[in-house]
Amino acid sequence: MKKIMEIKENEFSINHIKNLSEGTLIIIRNSPTPHKLRNELKKKNKNLNDFYLKKKKLSTKDIKTLTNRIKSLRDNYKIPYLFKELIEKIHFKPIKIDNGISRLVFDSKTLSNIEKCDFFEREDFKRQSPDSNTETFMPGSANIHRDFNRPHDHLQINFWFPMHDTSDEEVLRIWPDLYKENILDMPNSEENIHALGVPAQYQLNFGDIIVFHSEHIHTSPKRTSETTRHTYELRVAYDCHDDNNHYRSNFTDFKNIKNEKNRIQISRIKKGLKPSKKKSKKETFSEEIFLSRSKISQPSNAKIKDFIKRTTSPYFLSKVVENTKPKYEIKILALRKAEKEKNRIPNEKYQPINYKNSRTQISPSESIEKIKRELL
Repeated sequence: MKKIMEIKENEFSINHIKNLSEGTLIIIRNSPTPHKLRNELKKKNKNLNDFYLKKKKLSTKDIKTLTNRIKSLRDNYKIPYLFKELIEKIHFKPIKIDNGISRLVFDSKTLSNIEKCDFFEREDFKRQSPDSNTETFMPGSANIHRDFNRPHDHLQINFWFPMHDTSDEEVLRIWPDLYKENILDMPNSEENIHALGVPAQYQLNFGDIIVFHSEHIHTSPKRTSETTRHTYELRVAYDCHDDNNHYRSNFTDFKNIKNEKNRIQISRIKKGLKPSKKKSKKETFSEEIFLSRSKISQPSNAKIKDFIKRTTSPYFLSKVVENTKPKYEIKILALRKAEKEKNRIPNEKYQPINYKNSRTQISPSESIEKIKRELL
């Protein structure tokens, strides 16, 4: 099997699912999409040109401006929006997507200086919880890990790309030869790195994206006290029939990304705010937004029936029954729909190894059992 495949963005398609599932790393060369993101980052900071092109040091004020911009684009789900055409090339629905992970690394002196000033928030240096948004400044190299280390049914892939040209020493370290080996997470030590062998050898220019199955063993690029870099990662769950919140709370349905009105509501919900009470005319149907509104006010029976008619997810059918506590005949409608949809969900499994962890993803059968318990 070829370990690394190089393609152009217009060649990326659903046909590559087989390659990704088998462990092939795909490099998309010269994509215009990272350029769109960098232009968004530079809108409020002209000094970023020299930072990205020459790795020129930024002032503390410029770093704060960049940090604010990173978080604004993240919180408003602008990054998956910019990538929507690329993501949809694998039209394997339902699709869930996160809001993009920025990895900003500075030399030790710069990092020490910004830690001492009052410009930045605590979450810039340390995430609030393991499943929340990542910190803005990467505190150190990540451990050697697989993003998924639990049983699951969907296909999740990562899109990793730099905001500037990189050498082969500055890219994500991935071990495709160990993709199907029974190796789980471990500390990022020189001893462990050596034991794993030589990682994939590749280099990325600005505009290049490496795409890989989320269960590849990987870790951060090499890092020294003088390292400066800015990279992004976008994680996409294809054929995902739940909300993927068992993995990360920042995932949402891809259809919420494509519609601006939906994106506004999702942004509010993910920030812990309430969505607007009423659905706007331009909003499209969204299980997540509907369920969030149902916590504010009880939806009518007609609206719950409409939800049941529109959704194809046993998981969300169990959620609407659990959240709204509708009358018995509506629960029966939800149960029948869940049983019908369960038979349409393919049984393919995408994990390369069999995990021993207890299951955390809720299966269609488990969702149906939840609805049945609500009938008692």
